[in-house]
Amino acid sequence: MKQQTLAFSAAVAVVLVMAHQTARGQDSRLVGSDVSGNRLVSIDCSTGAATEIGPFNQDVVGGAMTGLAYDPVNERLYGIGNQGGFYRVNVSTGRGVFIGNTGLGNPNGLAYDSVHEVLYASNCWYPGPANDLYRVDVTTGAATLVGSVGESYTNVEGLAYSPKTDTLFGVADYQGQLVAIDRVTGAASPLPTALPLDHAWRGLAYDPVEDVIFGTCYQEDAFYRIDPATGAATYIASISATGGIEVQGLAVIPEPATLGLVGLGLSALFMRRRRGARRSG
Repeated sequence: MKQQTLAFSAAVAVVLVMAHQTARGQDSRLVGSDVSGNRLVSIDCSTGAATEIGPFNQDVVGGAMTGLAYDPVNERLYGIGNQGGFYRVNVSTGRGVFIGNTGLGNPNGLAYDSVHEVLYASNCWYPGPANDLYRVDVTTGAATLVGSVGESYTNVEGLAYSPKTDTLFGVADYQGQLVAIDRVTGAASPLPTALPLDHAWRGLAYDPVEDVIFGTCYQEDAFYRIDPATGAATYIASISATGGIEVQGLAVIPEPATLGLVGLGLSALFMRRRRGARRSG
């Protein structure tokens, strides 16, 4: 079973490399949740310029939309509010449709594992610094505890998932550190290079086309590219928008070329595994 899982992950990585070669020169669409304006914005990955898509208008539970995650398998954008509300967000209008209440006290990070089709959320507990990792049911919003991220890396504000390496990442705000999170236990392990700021990190999102993580800081609205192998961050710009902005949640929406190749690759893998099962039977 372990060998099959490793082979599956490796094959997904090959599909993503193919998608990168085909989509080279195209930009993935990066969207963010502006908590100061309660709206969805589109962010230029080169300049940091933000353009409003539309207001969330999530009035069922209230609070700020602190986390975003895109499901490339079903092509859906999800959002989570810091008072526990879980939403499906329209990528064209920004409108948030209430799905259910997670029951979490202060959820922030959100990331979709597209290989295993699982949505994860991080919940920060106040006044204490500890936080936990949860699975979220996308049909009801119900959250199930995975485990504690640990006491060494706390206040995980953002999450991101890389299908290339099958890794769930988090940003530990208090320590200014990118961490890899065990999806079975919730335990965090640091990447080699510390981030340039602490007590400031918020959103994370992985771009499968460029094989890079984008991150935001509330200090000066800083916008960074982060190496998913080392954790080294490179400053891009300050995110800017008319009337001011404070981006917290981030999500990358791949181009159709990338999504198409991933879908073809996963279909081929499914057929191969099915043929293998018939032979073994």
